[in-house]
Amino acid sequence: MRDIIFRTYRDGDEFEISDLFNSAFRVHDIANIMTPEYWLWRFKQRPGFDSRGVRIAEYKGRIVGMTNISFRNLKWKGKRLPVNGLDDVCTRPEITGQGIAKKVLLEGCQFAESTGTAATFLDANPYYKARLLYLKVDFRDWSYGAEWRASVDPSSSDRFLAPQSITFRRLTRDSKEMSVFREMLNNILVDSLLGFTPYEMDYWQWMRTDTSIRKNHFIAAFEGEELVGGIGFVTQELWSKKGNFKNTTILECFVKEEMRNKCIGSALIQKVKELAKEEGSKMIAIRTGGNLNYMSLLKRHNFQKDHDCLTMIRPHGGKWNDVDWWPRQELAEKAWHFPWEQSGH
Repeated sequence: MRDIIFRTYRDGDEFEISDLFNSAFRVHDIANIMTPEYWLWRFKQRPGFDSRGVRIAEYKGRIVGMTNISFRNLKWKGKRLPVNGLDDVCTRPEITGQGIAKKVLLEGCQFAESTGTAATFLDANPYYKARLLYLKVDFRDWSYGAEWRASVDPSSSDRFLAPQSITFRRLTRDSKEMSVFREMLNNILVDSLLGFTPYEMDYWQWMRTDTSIRKNHFIAAFEGEELVGGIGFVTQELWSKKGNFKNTTILECFVKEEMRNKCIGSALIQKVKELAKEEGSKMIAIRTGGNLNYMSLLKRHNFQKDHDCLTMIRPHGGKWNDVDWWPRQELAEKAWHFPWEQSGH
């Protein structure tokens, strides 16, 4: 296709980018809804945004292809590594197959390498043909996970009763207890989730900003006045071929080690189901790796595996051995985590 211009983001592009995203991803049964407001929050307002990371293909004044490169931190092998995340590689459905996606993908990868980070990661469905494109530009399969889903109907509540000394409270981003919630979440997950990097305040404040189609929720468990566990989740409107619907996604769930095996985690998930139903959600989703205890918890609440997820990696400069990226046993057995908005897109 001739006369295609490849460039980076300019103010106002978010309107055409949103239209492109929606047209490209609605070939699937369910897709995120992209609006200019939501794109600005997700990318431009994200800490560390660099307009050069938004790679755009333009044809006769119309945006026909794009991808986004953003900056993340990954805890790996005891080190904090700066890495890049690659999102939303897409072209308009009527002009696929002409090399546009590959070109914007390569431009994105070249920009990522120029930033001095260790690697670029992306999320893929292992069964979609896009994975074949990523393999052609030197991405490799790195770690498999799964997305689990459940209806919002609460499970039998008498099965998941926490001790009577435990109370539950809804928090907001600005609640006085939120600093304790974030600190405890950081301390627990940094030890239990492979790859988790503690939330810094600017990242936390950005990630927990509500938009017109995405709302944050927090529930904390207390013993007396001591916070002993919590759960964070979002309700968000999604597109479907059968009509838009609300979905709830659990982002993190944590309980202090000495308070585990007391049904507190189960009670927190139960509270999420109750609130999701109040919010009008049709289903609840969560993404997890291979942690057997966590999967057992989900199954007790009638979660079922919906589909496999795949994270792919492209170490910069072809340096596959400078960092040991291949601890297969750890990836298979531990819950692991890559900071896609710290797990939830």
